[in-house]
Amino acid sequence: MEISEKIFSKIAAEAMTEYHIPGLAFAVTDQNKTLFEYTDGVCDLVSRKPITRHTHFAMASCTKSVTAALIGMLVDEGVLDYDVPVKYYLNDFQMYDPFAAESLTLRDILCHRSGIGGHEGMWPSEMSHKEFLEKLRYLEPNVPFRYCSQYSSVMYTAAGYIAELAAGKPWEALVREKLIKPLGMTESGFSAEEMVRTGDYASGHYLYENRLEKMPVWEMRGAEPAASLYSNLEDMEKWVRFQLAEGLFEQRRLISKKNMQQMHQSQMARSFKPWVFDECPDVGGFGMGWMIRVYRGLKMIFHHGEIEGYCSLQVLVPQLNRAFVMMANRHSSCHGFFYTLLFTALDMILGIEIPDWGRRLSEKAGTASDAEVVISADAVLGFEPCGDQRLSGSLCSGVYYHPAYGTVVVHEDGDNMIMEFRQQRLPLHHLEGNIYQVMRLKEDTLFMTLPVQFRIIGTK
Repeated sequence: MEISEKIFSKIAAEAMTEYHIPGLAFAVTDQNKTLFEYTDGVCDLVSRKPITRHTHFAMASCTKSVTAALIGMLVDEGVLDYDVPVKYYLNDFQMYDPFAAESLTLRDILCHRSGIGGHEGMWPSEMSHKEFLEKLRYLEPNVPFRYCSQYSSVMYTAAGYIAELAAGKPWEALVREKLIKPLGMTESGFSAEEMVRTGDYASGHYLYENRLEKMPVWEMRGAEPAASLYSNLEDMEKWVRFQLAEGLFEQRRLISKKNMQQMHQSQMARSFKPWVFDECPDVGGFGMGWMIRVYRGLKMIFHHGEIEGYCSLQVLVPQLNRAFVMMANRHSSCHGFFYTLLFTALDMILGIEIPDWGRRLSEKAGTASDAEVVISADAVLGFEPCGDQRLSGSLCSGVYYHPAYGTVVVHEDGDNMIMEFRQQRLPLHHLEGNIYQVMRLKEDTLFMTLPVQFRIIGTK
């Protein structure tokens, strides 16, 4: 069976209201053609321009599947090898953990088992690719190398740069030459500025204090191989058809079937909580550029994307010869929203009774609030208030430096203390003694309220 537009549109409209989604683009394809397409909502709340199949969205971390595909092609060509240590290609490659530096492979990076976590505070940045790789040696791992999976955009960025250094061309040029052009993805690119220049794009939105606000577009400068792709239904349908066909596009093989299957195979276990149901158990893991889990006994290969004001999801279900693409112009997280649409569509295709996925997923999601994280001083190891005496602003003022993250500037502004980091200028609020608090410090898609402790070492 196929999707009933009448039923799907009703469920989609209800979910858009529940999760405060301004605009949606949704498609289902098989290996050869588009089977179902649905758009609803607007590009922004002022112009009310409707979403169409040509409306561009930021695809965010779905870019990782593009980088993984590029590396798969370079493996086919003998330029790279999944299981050869990175040091073979880059003699001066270093990490904080010397053993990891000697042993790390592209497979380790692509299935997120390097021991390095997010570290999204490293961008946006004007660093060169060489400078970025050099800074990896200053990122202390929070789990041992190959001990467990740990999602890392930093390491995907490194993978893209390793590919370009080995192949002798910039990452973007390689992707355009080997993937974008052969697939006919003429409406896609890798710059937020470029997306805006198309004139046909959905503006990102953020839910703050129960009100949607338009967000400025954000360049993934410094982390392009991890999250820079923008696209639309027209092009993403081609992308997932190519993936569903395991490297074939219009009878032309671009990537070997063997390497496509490796990308789509679980390489490192991970949990999918809280998005776990009897129909979709907590079984699966990371492939290379993809995640793998099971829905009603069917293998589901997928990847989410989240960036300022946008969410996306791409899904392959090979046993049904179906692929799905979803895009929304709403800041994280859209998991509950997208899974409502995905599970509903899959149940229609399977021809079975559809449970109330909207209700079940809403219960998992809690509320439709955004990624606001509050961390107290008590929750952070090493925070030691030194009495009730408040350190003066002149003592706290200065330039603080980390070799990977760069500089944080703290200074007085009248009676206030200000912290500047990258493109942010935020007030510091005194809590007690030597501890201050910064509110809504942005790191990737999170807005964090954090404690900041000042310590006097020696004399100043």
